[in-house]
Amino acid sequence: MAPKTLLVAAAVSLTLSAGFVVVLTTFFAASRLSMAFALPAIMGTYAAAVLRARTPDAVDTRTARLSLGGVLALCAMVEVWVTHQVLPEAIAFVDVTMPISVVGSFVMPMVLFSSFFKNAKKALASKR
Repeated sequence: MAPKTLLVAAAVSLTLSAGFVVVLTTFFAASRLSMAFALPAIMGTYAAAVLRARTPDAVDTRTARLSLGGVLALCAMVEVWVTHQVLPEAIAFVDVTMPISVVGSFVMPMVLFSSFFKNAKKALASKR
């Protein structure tokens, strides 16, 4: 699977899970919405790690993590901006929420990608 496909899959995963989290937090815990952008970053990292592990001869590289972090950070910035435009009262401090979600989304793959990738490789090896 091409690296661009992995990045697109991670972006789609982040966008869908962010939308789901925004809807849930809007209806159930509106005061927690600013912290709701961490789960989509984890989901995007997991989706990219699993898809990369399924690629033959794939290895965990710093370039893959940096590319994934950049895509997830860009998507997080767009998600916060769109959420603020659609539900302006949902995010009280958008000038604080956006940098935190962007930095968190960029750092998340650096922290979690290696362990997700290794576990996915082990799971695939055990099935064969």
